[in-house]
Amino acid sequence: MLYRSCLIVLLVSLIMIPGCSKKKEEAPAPAPKISDVIKTPVARKSPKLNGVRPYNYSDKSTWKNGINIKLGNQFFINIEKTEPSPIKVGNILTFPSIGDAVVKSVTRLEYKNYSSIFVNIDKKMDPVADGFPHPFTQKGIIISATAFNQDNLWKNGIHLKDTNTFMFVGGKNEKKPFNIGDTAIFTGAKETKITSISTEPWGANDFCYYIKVNKALSPVDDGAPKKITIIFTK
Repeated sequence: MLYRSCLIVLLVSLIMIPGCSKKKEEAPAPAPKISDVIKTPVARKSPKLNGVRPYNYSDKSTWKNGINIKLGNQFFINIEKTEPSPIKVGNILTFPSIGDAVVKSVTRLEYKNYSSIFVNIDKKMDPVADGFPHPFTQKGIIISATAFNQDNLWKNGIHLKDTNTFMFVGGKNEKKPFNIGDTAIFTGAKETKITSISTEPWGANDFCYYIKVNKALSPVDDGAPKKITIIFTK
């Protein structure tokens, strides 16, 4: 009996010692409100392309240094099968010879161990000066505000009360195509600077980005479907 009493006292003492008792499970944090999410800045960096170059491939009739010599405005790169394409329609690429060019189309072909990305731009390239081994860089991207309208709040993707703000919907798995400090050039407002970026989920697969610039925007002159040229900060 004395042994049992001592054992009970010992167990009670252990329970009272911090760390010996089972920790009470904490309730999960509540999901943030939309108003809180919108105020959360986005930290992901713009997907600049540095050191990318046309693939080292030539044949007797069509390809030279990764550039299609029949078309003149097409090149290709090879990437891993699981890797998303680093080049998108609207990218502004800078080549050693021809300078800046805009991506007009991107086609992906899958092979057994890799993927080939065929890119058409709006200029003819020099296979010797712009092809392999010469790298190109990404200067910026051309986008449009998302064509979203809501009574007394949004028109053509431009906020009607905070007129410095436009919205852009992009994929959750893609890096955002802009960053704070980048230059945004509009049809009406002309050259502006991006001062803040925030986001919230948009459907199952997208993010809605709220981009604020340092000038007022016009829903007619600057909203969808008008083009916005984003020039990355160096």
